[in-house]
Amino acid sequence: MSDFKEIFDLIRRERVVLVIGAGFSLKAGMPTCSKVCDAIRAALPDDIKNSEEDMRDFSGNDLQQISNNFIDVWGQTGRNRLIQSIKSLFDIAHDADLSNHEALSKIPHISKIHTTNYDTLLEYVYKDECYVIKQDKDFRDIPKGKTIILKPHGDFENPDSIIISRSDYDGWFKGDRLEMLWQELERDAVSNNILFMGYSFSDSNFQYLLKRIKEKLNGSTHQHYLVAPDWQASKVRRLEPYRIKYYNGTGETFFRELTEYLKKYIIRDCAKKITSPETCERFNRVHNNTTEITVRPDNDNIIRVKPLNGAHEQMKFTVIGDKAHLINESRMTELVKSPITGLLMPTITLKADKGEFKNCSCTLNGIELSTSEIAQIQIQPSTSEGVCQIKIPALHFNEKLKYIFYTVHKQCIVHCIDSELYLLKIETTYNEETNMFSSTFTFEFKEDFPSLGRARTLMKLPVAVQSGLKFSIAGLKAPSTIDMPSRKPDDPNKWSNEPMQCYLNLLEIIEDCGGKFNTYPCFSLENLECAMYLVAYLKKVSVPFVNHKPLYIKFSVVDSEYENKPEMIVGQDYGFCETFSENRIEFAGNEWHIPTRITWYSKCTILKNIVDDEGKRHIEMCDNGCAGGFYLGANKNQKLLPNKRQLKTVALIQDAMRFIGKFPFT
Repeated sequence: MSDFKEIFDLIRRERVVLVIGAGFSLKAGMPTCSKVCDAIRAALPDDIKNSEEDMRDFSGNDLQQISNNFIDVWGQTGRNRLIQSIKSLFDIAHDADLSNHEALSKIPHISKIHTTNYDTLLEYVYKDECYVIKQDKDFRDIPKGKTIILKPHGDFENPDSIIISRSDYDGWFKGDRLEMLWQELERDAVSNNILFMGYSFSDSNFQYLLKRIKEKLNGSTHQHYLVAPDWQASKVRRLEPYRIKYYNGTGETFFRELTEYLKKYIIRDCAKKITSPETCERFNRVHNNTTEITVRPDNDNIIRVKPLNGAHEQMKFTVIGDKAHLINESRMTELVKSPITGLLMPTITLKADKGEFKNCSCTLNGIELSTSEIAQIQIQPSTSEGVCQIKIPALHFNEKLKYIFYTVHKQCIVHCIDSELYLLKIETTYNEETNMFSSTFTFEFKEDFPSLGRARTLMKLPVAVQSGLKFSIAGLKAPSTIDMPSRKPDDPNKWSNEPMQCYLNLLEIIEDCGGKFNTYPCFSLENLECAMYLVAYLKKVSVPFVNHKPLYIKFSVVDSEYENKPEMIVGQDYGFCETFSENRIEFAGNEWHIPTRITWYSKCTILKNIVDDEGKRHIEMCDNGCAGGFYLGANKNQKLLPNKRQLKTVALIQDAMRFIGKFPFT
């Protein structure tokens, strides 16, 4: 556990205001106090520098007093000469080590910084992410969402604001200069925990400030902190009257450990409302993640983290029991849809409620995600993407298609080639006994497709696989090329692309007859049957069928209402026709209204023919499975046989009936 834990936990809660001094900027090449004093001495008049007695007033490194004496020597021009003598010392070198300032800029939990430094290193590093207050007028219209930097000692952009001489300090403490800056510093020391960095604490300014606050609050002040390397015990004891706790450490160590500590807790702190959503978003952004936060008034916030500019993900956990053996042997027993590729992929699922894993931690670009609610872990092969080129010379097919590649260790390599119509999965395995590779081709047709023309083009590949045509696939990973020689066609009973081609033909007829499609519905036997009925309606042809099971029909008639009706003798066979009106078919988001449907039962045997006391005849008959047909949109006078121009449509409908198993054509 870090030595800084106490102050780290306060920073997590955004309760710390930072006060930084000259020591914080030394690493970046800014001058020490003695170097500033040397520059002032070098700017004295020659007669003063040549006088040992006069130079006694400029001995030592009391910057405030030396500055005061310098101004007295030069009179009215003294202050301007003083500023010019030291200004160049605070220029930022092109190779300046700004690591501490940059580390600080990535800690949005510290949103307020007071600095007595004249340099502009903070502004240089924070850029547009900060707002600087150097004068009282700058308190007007403070923007939200930026780090506030307060400079009570001013800087060289406004030389009159610089506090450097003894007279400047006296006026500042009396409130004669920059009164609001002084009051803001005092308020922050009262209401927050102050962290001092880069301070020797030998100056009297903050000693005076904290002593004054302690007196006002009757000793009830916040705990404050100071980080500095290797102080002597006697020097540390001087902090006790001011309630300042000393941490022995460098800024580099402090920020490195603080960053790692915040990464560990930032997500759960925001979820539990310890850290604000704005701070969580800024922290994640500077560490290459983007955060989507749903703020909930009563319960915990909901946080989703996504990587920016790539991602470094790391997950650690311990697998227990039988699942450990499955992982070691790469035996993935399930197929689960991957959230990355959208493919069904071999998977091993570990469940927390069954105790199948423990000690789980997950980080995204170093940010530790909450692990307390992880119910299960799914392990799938890693994937890569590429583009392959498929050529079928006999069909003039030459297409470039994207693919996803993965391997299952010691089992197979898999290429999933994606197209608008289908996903082709090529699974290649190695047989040690025969020393041969073998590949299986599986076509998974999509839910819809955008173009009939593209569908017909892409169907050439299933045709080639089915028909045994020569084709090649280049640009794959392991192996780079698959070159399939000519071979015997597959057994149509084993697998056939004919139903899909029949379906495309039916869709084309529907479109030619005025049907509108935004996208074309996927191929399935249900959609094939629906398209078949629509084509029959639009082309006004019959749809043959066979009742494979006896169909019993009952109805009642009044003899006087029907002239020339057959006697319907029990035991004899008759043809029978039914008419229905206002039928509807829903397909591809459209509703088709079919005014009439006629169903013809070709051979019905009369089972009962009884007249009741009221003269109504009740008939029961049975169709024993003979051929009949639907006539969609027809009228009672329509011929039962189609004309010659309809024969192609009839043949197409017969194919569709065969594929869906409704009619046993041979």
